[in-house]
Amino acid sequence: MTTTTTDTIPAAWLRAMQRAADNNLSALRVNDSTYAVRSVSNPGTMHLVTVDERGKVSGCDCLGAQNGRICMHQGAVARRLCRERAISIRQPVKLPQPSCKGKSQIFQEEVA
Repeated sequence: MTTTTTDTIPAAWLRAMQRAADNNLSALRVNDSTYAVRSVSNPGTMHLVTVDERGKVSGCDCLGAQNGRICMHQGAVARRLCRERAISIRQPVKLPQPSCKGKSQIFQEEVA
């Protein structure tokens, strides 16, 4: 069974998730709030991606994310979380709001 959030996945996140897939990146869970994803530009290096207390991907230590972009490392973590939460990333649809408070989303708000 596939579920989705009430909002569709933002375009910047879809691009980051596609770049992660294109580069065959996977996210390794370090703990509940941190994932490690290999660097494409620096072989042998792992980037740390953080997830906030609400379950949203909130940052990465790579240069792109430090400059305000949504990076492919964050995209790799978002892909993993979508799989774990059975959220479709191919064709986002809208469903009613979850009835229980505290349900986490995956995506941080885009910076304008």
